[in-house]
Amino acid sequence: MHGTRLAPTWLKFLIRRGIQGGVVWYFCSTMLVAQTQQPLEKNSTQQGILTLQHEFTIAVGTLPAWKAERNVEFRAIDAAPTALRDTLNSAFRSRAAFGELGFTLRYGMVIDEKVSLSLAASPYFGSFASEQEKKDRVYGVQFDFTAGYRFTFVQSQSASWLFAVEPSCRLAYTIGGYSLGYFSGVKKEWLQFGETKFYDAETAFHLIDNNLGIAPCVKALWNPGGGVMVVADVSWMLNLSRQTVFNIAGVGADKQTVEWLQKPLENESIRYEVDGRLVRQESINEMFGFTRLSASIGLVFRL
Repeated sequence: MHGTRLAPTWLKFLIRRGIQGGVVWYFCSTMLVAQTQQPLEKNSTQQGILTLQHEFTIAVGTLPAWKAERNVEFRAIDAAPTALRDTLNSAFRSRAAFGELGFTLRYGMVIDEKVSLSLAASPYFGSFASEQEKKDRVYGVQFDFTAGYRFTFVQSQSASWLFAVEPSCRLAYTIGGYSLGYFSGVKKEWLQFGETKFYDAETAFHLIDNNLGIAPCVKALWNPGGGVMVVADVSWMLNLSRQTVFNIAGVGADKQTVEWLQKPLENESIRYEVDGRLVRQESINEMFGFTRLSASIGLVFRL
């Protein structure tokens, strides 16, 4: 799969998996908003009608990810008949990384200029890279639900400008990946794993990593008076659970339809070693993860 063809392929895969997580966050946030609004409506008759402000944020920055410098050895043996069986080998020194660049699209609601609830999607820029550029790189997309409380310290009488700080907590689901390289058949035109055949000069081998995490976050907002606020935030992601599998991707026999096949880390046909040790689910944390520091800066548009 050459350059421009593979990036959309992986993007489709991430979007397909991401929609599942996004639907869950949507319903959770809807129920939370409904529960929050019930007591507010009761108090409105006593304290006045509370306001509901809608906001849309566009931001760029580093997303939570890290990768250690390690010696990586990858080996896969396809399931073709013995005379046609290919053995795929790759050995490289993994580069260390602390964070990966990406962007965030966030929709939020602020109740009475204080309670903040929001949903966001944050793709990593590496998700749009070609397979050659993606090798030894962490990529993916993060979906999160964030709840916080906004403290306004300085504000003009007309609220045309303000400065506020908002501590919050973020619950995030990341559909991530790590590229181990791409291969083609040597003894034949195709590679076979299980019952699936890949007729591709760039059959890609990745680790797909699904993560659930929680992150304390603090953001600062500044409205200089033009109606658009500037926002900067920093957070620290902690992992609650993760599940990692091998994923093989390539076009099928018609040379157009993309085939995917997932295999567990413990299997007979694919080996992934780091510093001479076979990687398992319990040891994947020594290689890379979608945790630690993230920071971004962007613009907030009030709707």
